[in-house]
Amino acid sequence: MGAEKLPAEAAVRGYRSLKFVEQDIRDTKTELELGPVFHRLEDRVRCHAFLCLLAQYVRWHMMRALEPLLAEEKEYSFELLMEHLETIQRNTMGIAGQQFNLTTQPDELHRRIFAHLGLPLP
Repeated sequence: MGAEKLPAEAAVRGYRSLKFVEQDIRDTKTELELGPVFHRLEDRVRCHAFLCLLAQYVRWHMMRALEPLLAEEKEYSFELLMEHLETIQRNTMGIAGQQFNLTTQPDELHRRIFAHLGLPLP
């Protein structure tokens, strides 16, 4: 549909909805600790923007998948669940020339989060 055929109400609604897109991008950049874009080459700026949008897309899917868990566990928010996931760590250790991986043992909440996301435990 061309711009000349777009009803005024739809144009205003579309323009007003941009604030939600802009807020999502700001939130994503904050959560991912992405600073300002300092790239000068067009392809790098495009890549940066793509990664921000991809991260927001993944976050959106994770939020949808975790909605049932959040409904059950009223004391948790999406952000708290993400913080809890940060407690799982895998470290490569070296002792006497031998290397091995040491992974944090997931607790029950970890298990439930991974189950809702449809992912295997690490």
